[in-house]
Amino acid sequence: MVNIWFGQDGYDYPFQINYIWAWDNIIKTVKDAADYAGKDIKIALEYKPREPRTHIFTATAAKMLLAIERAERDNIGILLDTGHGYIAGENIAEVAAICKMAGDKLYLVHVNDNYKIWDDDMMVGSVHPFEMLEFLYWLEKLKYKGPIVLDMFPYREDPLGAARQSIEFIKQMRNILKTVNEEEINEIFTRQDAVASMRMLRKYFVK
Repeated sequence: MVNIWFGQDGYDYPFQINYIWAWDNIIKTVKDAADYAGKDIKIALEYKPREPRTHIFTATAAKMLLAIERAERDNIGILLDTGHGYIAGENIAEVAAICKMAGDKLYLVHVNDNYKIWDDDMMVGSVHPFEMLEFLYWLEKLKYKGPIVLDMFPYREDPLGAARQSIEFIKQMRNILKTVNEEEINEIFTRQDAVASMRMLRKYFVK
């Protein structure tokens, strides 16, 4: 698998670029990469709303899926960085679901956390534990088999400790999911009952 991130493909000011020309170039480049790689190598495209540009073209899962659809190659999919999804204002569990609906296009997952303002690359679950629990639930439900990779920058923390803490958090969340009553969750989904969902979450997080 090869990961491509379009960090420099964007713009900073109005009237700076021809959007149609830029998107055509992105799609052509993705096609060329997929053809060169061949069917045995997957191309995982990573999206992010901003940084280093104020506007990166491939900013959201929906935009990236549009590019993948236009590229018309079977070996192209998405790399979902959970922190990038947060700052894009996305629900990462929903992203996993729409990637499945688009033809099993979730190829690779990077996990970290932030405050939805900047790509802080913090320890997994440190800010959004409920969102991460739901995300892991849907990865299991959708039978995701790809890699889950830590993508963090613990500038002031012990790096090894931060990595271990994140791994242990994911293990703990997976253990919780093994005890979840699927019938209860399905009833909540049927009623779209947010009060019941919070009651269920409190059973696992508030003792």
